[in-house]
Parts: sequence; C-alpha cells; structure tokens
Amino acid sequence: MLILRERFGQTEVVTLNRPEAANSLNPPLMDELGIALQEILEDRTARAVVVTGAGDRVFCAGMDLATLGDWNDRGGSQSRPGADALAHFMGGTYPKPLIAAVNGAAVGGGLELVLACDLVVAAEDGRWFSGRSRTAGINACPPTARRWPHRGRSLLTANPPQAGTSGSCPTWL
Repeated sequence: MLILRERFGQTEVVTLNRPEAANSLNPPLMDELGIALQEILEDRTARAVVVTGAGDRVFCAGMDLATLGDWNDRGGSQSRPGADALAHFMGGTYPKPLIAAVNGAAVGGGLELVLACDLVVAAEDGRWFSGRSRTAGINACPPTARRWPHRGRSLLTANPPQAGTSGSCPTWL
C-alpha cells in the first residue's frame, strides 16, 4: 500500500508510504491519496486529516522523476477515483482541516503538499524548499504558495529553512 491510514479519535492520519523512494509522488500513490481523501471527506466522524511521510528522513521528495512518462500516459485525471478530493486538497478548498506533519525534507511537490495544508507541524529536522531554485537558478513559487503570498521570501531561496531556526516556522508558517 502506497498510502497508510490510521485513526486516532476523530483524526485520520494519512502516510505517504514510499520510504525507499523518499516518499516521492507517482501516479499510483496520487490515486491512492485521492481515494483516501475522498473516503475521509465522506466520513462524517472524521474531523481532521494529518498528512505525513513514512520514515524519518524525508516527508516527500516531490515527483518521482523515474515515473515521468507514466504521468503523461494517465489520460484524463478528472475521471480517476478521488480526483475531485485531491483537487480540493491541492487547491486549498478541502473542507476538513489539513495538518502536515513534516519529518525530514519536503521538496518540490512535497513542499506543495505542505503548502496545501492549513497547519504545519515540523520535527526538529523538518526543512522545506522548492527544488527549482537548486536546478534552474530561478524559482517561480508553486501554485499552492499563492495561498500564503507573504511566505515567498523563504520559497525563493536555495537555502531551505529549517525547523527551530530563526526565519523558519515561527516567521513564515
């Protein structure tokens, strides 16, 4: 299973479960995430969602570049199960509170998952940045960053902010 789910009272914990691939995003994982979010949305007893990554090294390394061709072969994503719930999650309109529990690095698409959440709780080693600044030298903020426009300073640097340091969580989250 690429997505693990646990229930704690009225809180559903959703875990990206690809630690061998730094919890990177591939089409099957995104499909499972969408289905899980849809099921949680329909569950009237679930009051909040926590999203985290398996292992303690990486929350999510973003898109799995080894599966880049698979993304193009998917066809229409809106017809996939859970696509609407996933779109609400990433678009900031998911109706239940979303909490990112960041353990390790959140890079690229992993950062977008973090920014899609309403609250971020980071471990001491939590850090996040868009990989675009490291590869291209310029970083256009990911679409989800528009929800938090005053956080652009941290997103535009190649130096990732780290939990527990000046200029990270208390300043920009």
